[in-house]
Amino acid sequence: MNFDSNNPKLNDDRFKKFEVRKVDIEKEFGEKLVWNFKEGRTSQKIRYEIKGGGIINEKEWNNIQEIMINKMKKFVQSTQKYIAELSI
Repeated sequence: MNFDSNNPKLNDDRFKKFEVRKVDIEKEFGEKLVWNFKEGRTSQKIRYEIKGGGIINEKEWNNIQEIMINKMKKFVQSTQKYIAELSI
């Protein structure tokens, strides 16, 4: 998830609203996420890193894509109720 509006303060505020729910989000997601906040940066990020893949290992592409799809669905499921609470 990338908080990247043209308003850095809004991005920080939105990130922090999710960070307050970090335990609940990660519990529902089922794994730890990378919470990437840097003061003064224009955008803030929450992500999941898939290990053991990459562009070079072509034999694993189908498996990696399946993992990516499943993790994206789980990420949406674990964050969508909080997205709905954000002001636009």
